[in-house]
Amino acid sequence: MSVVLQKSLDIYNIMSLTIILFEWVIHWLVFKRTKGLIGEENRNVKEHFRLIVLYLLLIAQDFCFSYIFWEQFRKHGNQMSDIYLILGFECIRILIKSIEECFKYHVSLFELYYAEQWLEKKFVFNCVSLVFDFMDMVANIRVFMFIMSRGALPIYLLGEIVDNFTRLATSLHALWKWRQFIKKLKKLKNVKGSDPDKSPVEGEEELPEIQCCICLHSIRSGKELSCGHKFHLSCLRSWLIEKVECPTCRKPVELDKPQENNV
Repeated sequence: MSVVLQKSLDIYNIMSLTIILFEWVIHWLVFKRTKGLIGEENRNVKEHFRLIVLYLLLIAQDFCFSYIFWEQFRKHGNQMSDIYLILGFECIRILIKSIEECFKYHVSLFELYYAEQWLEKKFVFNCVSLVFDFMDMVANIRVFMFIMSRGALPIYLLGEIVDNFTRLATSLHALWKWRQFIKKLKKLKNVKGSDPDKSPVEGEEELPEIQCCICLHSIRSGKELSCGHKFHLSCLRSWLIEKVECPTCRKPVELDKPQENNV
């Protein structure tokens, strides 16, 4: 990359690099804010509405930049300098990343507002990451092959392509491991508790009030370990990724042992 910059660095390239850097910073801040709100289980409608609008504006902007570059690349690709090619394809990569994060955000938002504990969520996220990592790799290979066709060897892009292959292999392995984890997690005993925000309906069986031992909030639908401790599925799912033991009594969790479910 430094070789390209030394050969073609001018005021226009500096401006282009500054814009791309600014774009990456803005996107990174939005991604971090998104994960923060979801992690805090923040249900503030105004906060999420602003983020959704911001996501749509960023994707529209990224699409415009990518479309303009792609049209110029199709018509005048042979006349474009290497630095502009790299910056143009970087716009496409930012667009791909924005769409990926926006999709994950909307799925997490749906789970948050409807209090649905979607067991397959992480598996779907791994599938989505796999697809977008593949698209990112294709973009890198495309610009690498194009620069090579002009008689140059962009060594600086080889590292990106190798990193793409590594991420793809990691994603495939994580996909397989998570699928096995889901199958085992489904065998745990289901529990249902009362909703403290709703008044009991006359004639219906009154459910006991159950508290999650991790987040300390009430459980409407969750899982029970063999030791008797009860958790939200989302809380337990996050914990068991790190340690296969009960977070309360530290008893090892036997994920392979099926347990009867409450009807």
